[in-house]
Amino acid sequence: MDFDGSPFLLNFNKIAWLFVFTLSLIYTLYFLDNNADEKTFLKIALCFGVLYIIITPFTHPLDESSHIFKAMIISKGQPYVTVTEDNAIGGNVPENYAEFLKANNITLKTILSGQENIADAFSDNDTFLYYPYFSTTLPTGHLIPALALLIGNIVNFPALFSIYLARAFVFAFYTAVTYLAIKNMKYYKSTLVAIALIPVSFWISGTVSLDPILNS
Repeated sequence: MDFDGSPFLLNFNKIAWLFVFTLSLIYTLYFLDNNADEKTFLKIALCFGVLYIIITPFTHPLDESSHIFKAMIISKGQPYVTVTEDNAIGGNVPENYAEFLKANNITLKTILSGQENIADAFSDNDTFLYYPYFSTTLPTGHLIPALALLIGNIVNFPALFSIYLARAFVFAFYTAVTYLAIKNMKYYKSTLVAIALIPVSFWISGTVSLDPILNS
């Protein structure tokens, strides 16, 4: 597979992840000490947060599509999934919702190579989508990305921008709550800083997921 004959675009994600991992390792080994506090966490979070949000393919493998669905129906005033007369479980989503998500592997390199149409907004017309996942979950954990999707719908943002906005809202929540937690700790601030910046914890906080809400 080749994108415009550019091996750099083809391997961009691998290069970016190697860069993040290397810097994380260097920081952990040489700079993270007993003086690390909420300011240390905030500086690193702000530096790498945007990078995580952008370079992580959409949808990421840990059920981001399911979390997006839950946030989407909440943004449309459906706190819970709908059960139809023929017992189909799901919710009302934009007509082009499934079409936009069907690629399931939108990355920065595919966007730069022009393979994704990022100008289209989510349709104003809705359709019922069968989606039984998250049928029993409370809506509170998905209110943060739902708010971002609601704003994107009101302003008529491109669909991809709305999704990145939802990721940014989740990351901002994770960062703010974790910052306050570290700030109010009397002991072991460095330990919590290290835990909050573990690559998996930090990576998942840059996606639409319930986990960073619960973790923070």
